[in-house]
Amino acid sequence: MKENCRHLIFPVVYLGVASIVAFLSCAKSDSTQPDNSIDNIQRDIDSISSDMDGIEGENPPPCGAGGSCSTGQTCCPDNRCYNLTNDPSNCGECGNSCFPKGNMCIAGNCSCNGAAPCRNEGDICCISGGCLNPMYDSNNCGECGRKCNDGEPCIGGICGGSCETIGCPEIPRGRSECRDGVCVISACDEGWADGDGNFANGCECEVTVQDNGGPNCNAAYDLGALHDTEPGENRVIEGFCSSLAPEDWYTFEAIDDEDTTCDNFHVDIRFLSNPGRSYVFDVKTASCTTGTLVCEKDTVYVMAVDTRQEESENVYWGECPCSPNPAPNANLCTDNSSRFYVVVKLAEGANPTGCEPYRIEISNGKYNYSP
Repeated sequence: MKENCRHLIFPVVYLGVASIVAFLSCAKSDSTQPDNSIDNIQRDIDSISSDMDGIEGENPPPCGAGGSCSTGQTCCPDNRCYNLTNDPSNCGECGNSCFPKGNMCIAGNCSCNGAAPCRNEGDICCISGGCLNPMYDSNNCGECGRKCNDGEPCIGGICGGSCETIGCPEIPRGRSECRDGVCVISACDEGWADGDGNFANGCECEVTVQDNGGPNCNAAYDLGALHDTEPGENRVIEGFCSSLAPEDWYTFEAIDDEDTTCDNFHVDIRFLSNPGRSYVFDVKTASCTTGTLVCEKDTVYVMAVDTRQEESENVYWGECPCSPNPAPNANLCTDNSSRFYVVVKLAEGANPTGCEPYRIEISNGKYNYSP
């Protein structure tokens, strides 16, 4: 019998989201460098909001009884002229402010850093971070640009606050709770999952597959029996692991049908789709409690006897050919049937790429042994 399990070392990858904001800095007459800090950029945007169509430092031109607006501008009820295509305080119509869900107006539509405006209740738009909840964002605590000390949580818009007294906010498509003074995702709505562990965006992944994997070995989803008689049998399964459901357990019985000339027993477990190589699996045989761990943190597993290979001088392994009784140039045909347990999980330090599910094939007798 031949078993093959290649151990996978997965590098720790830290993922982040970057927002790119273009802005214009006018050089001063002296050699002073422009202040491009987050707070100063935010002030620049606020200034642009009020000065978009006028001369820097002046109010928008008057209109109505006091005059008329230039081409491309509209006279609003405050008797001021505004360009409704790019004024974030009068975006698309007079008085329609993009703040705090957006910070700019593009072609009469509010935008957050060039993307769609914020949708979730409680979110505001910041240059650094985009749409976020300032009540619980440690990089923008209480307002854009206010950063808490390393390791210090932001609760209720206060650095170092505690959800034990303030409580936790609602999250998109899920439920939250306070644990040890920190807000965490406690559950996701049906059909949704938390793929990135980010509390602020809640359960962001729509699960589009029927994930039947069990939560532990004793509750493993039974795929049934897989016989090795040609052309063999297989099962293709899909799933999605997350911080709330980090493991999917499956079990099956690999059946070694009776043979007299060649044993086709060949168990093969492989990923058909592994987004970002984020997933690995372990394989156990026999039972959950006393079984043998035959494969750990790998992406391919093979247990096969459908060959005849020389192991040492005049010693061969494999059962193809084989014989029910001792015979020259053939090993005995034996029953290799076994119960298997497979657990699919995220590799250490990995997150699913986007919200794409994994696909894995489990078969017996489908593939031929290849050294």
